[in-house]
Amino acid sequence: MSQNNYRLFDFESVDTENIHSIFSKYNNRLLIQNIVPIIAGMSTSNYIIESRNKKYLLKVYPKDNDHSDIEIAAYKYAHNIIKVPEVLHFDNSKGIIDNTYAIFQYIDGFTLREYVSKNKGFSSNVAYEIGSMLALLHGKEYTYTALLNVDLCIKNQITQFKNQYEFFLDGMPGKHLNEKVKRDLGHFIDTNRHLIERISEKNVFCHGDFIPSNILIDVYESPWFIDFEYCFSVPCYYDIGKLFRSRENYSQYIDDKMKGNFAKGYNAMSQRTLPDDWYKLSKIADIAVMLALINKENIPRDWIERIEEEIIETMNL
Repeated sequence: MSQNNYRLFDFESVDTENIHSIFSKYNNRLLIQNIVPIIAGMSTSNYIIESRNKKYLLKVYPKDNDHSDIEIAAYKYAHNIIKVPEVLHFDNSKGIIDNTYAIFQYIDGFTLREYVSKNKGFSSNVAYEIGSMLALLHGKEYTYTALLNVDLCIKNQITQFKNQYEFFLDGMPGKHLNEKVKRDLGHFIDTNRHLIERISEKNVFCHGDFIPSNILIDVYESPWFIDFEYCFSVPCYYDIGKLFRSRENYSQYIDDKMKGNFAKGYNAMSQRTLPDDWYKLSKIADIAVMLALINKENIPRDWIERIEEEIIETMNL
């Protein structure tokens, strides 16, 4: 499902003088030679900063959607168990610009989607490593579906995952859906309640936005996970379903071999091995995740249409 470069929050333009001030505060000996804005993305505004022999990533958080505290906490947690970029500097003082920002280690490589499109598929190692790293990330378990605090403990319970299907169908997302799709989905949920109960058995620390553009493949074909600002406690299938959602120049390369290598990697490191029907469970879980995407008044029509297509495909599995 493509989102056609639609941004949830406007790109924050930071002028050259302020970027120099930001990096001077981090390292006053660093000489900036080039600044490259990365316009792609939905929430944060990112820049590649090039010095004489090194690159950095500057991440600027939107004023009205600042999840920097939880993201930095998540990076520190993940850094001890999997490959994530190092947080080099964090500043929420708003002394230089009106936004919180962070400087990260720059990873030279491709997003997973770029890698897959370029190589016409997943190598066995890449699929396996993504699975094993995700299982390690999911090793932290929780009692409820919930938002987390900066200590990565439960902050606020939210609608429990098993109840989110009806919650969204009865709310704004249901109003966006075609009446037939909505009716068929309601019947599908009723018929597959036993599967939804299985999906919802255990909540874990989830990345929260585990899409191919948030997985980097470096020059050595090693995966790195990035962008943790939406992490929270939810069933593991939340992340898995997002990874396997349909996308152009990507989904056609998700075959039985790739799924098998991913599952082998996941099960090698997981406290709870995936069941044989894990793929179906993850696709059913992703229905609720996609409904959450359209839980607001003004949604691009192509989002809704692609979500409807994906829901129909899942109901026909």
